[in-house]
Amino acid sequence: MGCGAGEALEALEMVTRLEECWAVRRLAGIDLSVVPPWLVEELATANRSEHSVHVANLATLVSVKHLPNLDLDPLLLAASGLLHDSGCGPFPHISDELMRILLGWEHPQNVGFILEKSVDEETSVLEEFGLSPEEVCRVIAGKHKLSPFINCIDGGIDLDNIDNIYRYIATVPKQKLGKPSYKPLEVVFSMRLEEEKVVVEPKLARKWLEDKKKVYSYLENHAENMAAWVMLSRAMRLLIPELDKNFLLLDNRSAFSFLTSKLPEITQNLLSKNYKLLENVSLQELTPEIRSMVKGKRADWTKLVGLEDQICSELGAEKWSLGIEIFQTQTREEKTWKLYLVSKRVDENLSKIWRKYLGLV
Repeated sequence: MGCGAGEALEALEMVTRLEECWAVRRLAGIDLSVVPPWLVEELATANRSEHSVHVANLATLVSVKHLPNLDLDPLLLAASGLLHDSGCGPFPHISDELMRILLGWEHPQNVGFILEKSVDEETSVLEEFGLSPEEVCRVIAGKHKLSPFINCIDGGIDLDNIDNIYRYIATVPKQKLGKPSYKPLEVVFSMRLEEEKVVVEPKLARKWLEDKKKVYSYLENHAENMAAWVMLSRAMRLLIPELDKNFLLLDNRSAFSFLTSKLPEITQNLLSKNYKLLENVSLQELTPEIRSMVKGKRADWTKLVGLEDQICSELGAEKWSLGIEIFQTQTREEKTWKLYLVSKRVDENLSKIWRKYLGLV
């Protein structure tokens, strides 16, 4: 049965105590936006700590009010909601590629590593409230019966994405994206579980999906955002031989400082907004040349860095002067791929070479 007021208070106490621990405090320095708003204006100002607290609160409300006929564990759901982003590295989604190279997984599977490295007592707090840290990690990693509420594998609607999209739109400066078309609570209260998938009232699901498309279309076509995204990823690719798993423990500013110590040309040009988005191409079908570089929904960094270096060598350009990105868009249900080229200089010859190597000519 759904939890009562006593269990809700217990969940609130646990969440409040965990908020004070490093695994959650660290997220205050990792923005909801992959590229931080202190680097590019017009991006959401929320951070992943406040987002995570809201997800934990929504998780508690699901347990208390909406699903009385399901055997939910309010403490487990709340803890999983609070810690769901704790596995993020700096500049999440960008550093997921580095994480895959260094550790063999992405941030939903990285929570155990973060808890292990923490100087605080997150695991002790969880155990004090009768929870197994390993079970919390399984929920977040998508390997538990409660996972559909926290980590919908196909990028569909879950507590994380309900708050994520709402909070992104709500905290973009000057209401560049307008106002969210839904309230998280109304979506949460319409939730139900069907065949191990979370579904919500169709009208609300459509509102959420349209808002999601709006957010990702905005980000994927925002020239300064994508220029910064590509060059942050380029910096990490160039430093793969020097980086170890401890880099993934940093927050955004600490990671940026580290990148500055190694590649000041990239970070200074990012701060000065000198990088330009030269190419932004959408494809429904990949060329054979691109397909050979793709792994899952993103370009394989070990192959992408080779292409970047080859183009730099052919042009006689500095390695820090340009970057490439390839990934599957999240704005549509159909498979659309985005291809980007960023450079410090506007160079038609560079664009021609880029298109040649990607089979676009």
